[in-house]
Amino acid sequence: MDFPNILLILDKTIRLSVGVDKTNEFLVEFMRRSVDSGYITKTHANVYLKIYGCKIRETCWGCEENQPNQLAHIDPGGCLYEE
Repeated sequence: MDFPNILLILDKTIRLSVGVDKTNEFLVEFMRRSVDSGYITKTHANVYLKIYGCKIRETCWGCEENQPNQLAHIDPGGCLYEE
């Protein structure tokens, strides 16, 4: 699947009619579902989304608990986790 071209087409088509914020929400949800379906990894999805100024975010328990150490943020779902 050619995600950069798909995102570009979606971006140009939707952005004019619903605006930047709604378009970014749609693009993130589209990529989240693509990740959940196994078409692409979250890391790669975020690379494509970065040019639009957005990314797929997960709830990081380290951030929720205000943990100062990096180890609290590197588990799967953490803000510093890398696949």
